[in-house]
Amino acid sequence: MKILIFRCILALFLAIPALMVGELGMRIFLPGAYLSPQPGFMVDGPEYPSHLLPGFRGSERNYLIYDPGAPLTEWTITINQLGWREPEYPQARPPRTRRLIVLGDSVTFGMGVDDYCALPAYLKRDLDMDTQSNWQVFNRSIPGWRSWHQARHLRRYGETLRPDIVTVHVVMNDFVPLAAEWWKSIVPTTAEKKFLEARAQA
Repeated sequence: MKILIFRCILALFLAIPALMVGELGMRIFLPGAYLSPQPGFMVDGPEYPSHLLPGFRGSERNYLIYDPGAPLTEWTITINQLGWREPEYPQARPPRTRRLIVLGDSVTFGMGVDDYCALPAYLKRDLDMDTQSNWQVFNRSIPGWRSWHQARHLRRYGETLRPDIVTVHVVMNDFVPLAAEWWKSIVPTTAEKKFLEARAQA
C-alpha cells in the first residue's frame, strides 16, 4: 500500500512540469482561452479571492476555448454544502478510513471536466480499489488559488480533518502576477478583442 501511495504522489509531481509548460504556452499563444467570465459556481469572498458556491448543482460551459468558432461543450459540477467539490463527508472519521487532502488550483479542481473526472475523484477510486481501505479524498482546490491560499487553508482545517496525506499542486498562479507586464507586452490585444466579440455573438 505504501508503494501505491508513493507512486500516486510521484506521478502527481512528475505531471506538474508538463502542466506548467502547457499552461505557459496557452497563456502566451492562446490568450483568448483565459478570457471567460467568472463561472456561476464561484463567488467573491473576504477570506480568499474566490469561493465556491455551497450547494451548487448544475453545468457550465467550458472555459478553455482555443477556437472562438468552436461549439461550446458543457460539464457537470456539484459543490457540497460546505463549499467544496467533494462528497458530503461526515466530520467524524469512520473506522478503517484514511484521509487525503488535495490542495491545488483550477487544474486539481477539475475545471472543464465532470465531477467524476477531476483528479481527486480519480485518486479516491484508485486508492479504494488498490489499498482495500476506505478513503476520504478532500478536493480543497479553487480556481485561482496560489500556494499561500493553500497553506492558509491547511493551517485552518488541517487539525480538524487530521489527514493521513496532503498533496500540493502548484502550476502557474504563483508566477502570473510577477509576469503580468511581460504577458501584456507579447500578447496582441487584437486577438483578445476578437475572442470577446466571438463569445458575445455565440
